[in-house]
Amino acid sequence: MSTRDFDPMQDIPTTDEEAMAALRYGKNAFMRKCLVGIFECYRAEGQPTLTAYKQALKAGIGEGQEVPSATD
Repeated sequence: MSTRDFDPMQDIPTTDEEAMAALRYGKNAFMRKCLVGIFECYRAEGQPTLTAYKQALKAGIGEGQEVPSATD
């Protein structure tokens, strides 16, 4: 699959270019830069494309943030 045929809403990225296109899809300029930057950091650490992509997605939705419990 070439990047040109990649659908970020339907396809799992297999290349860095596809992952970055998916991370940019539907985001504002600030969020695009942040998510791609996070992805690039994980790739620079040697993480596989899909792992780096998943980590950037998690950061984008704030999965790493601690959420106070309802009883606090």
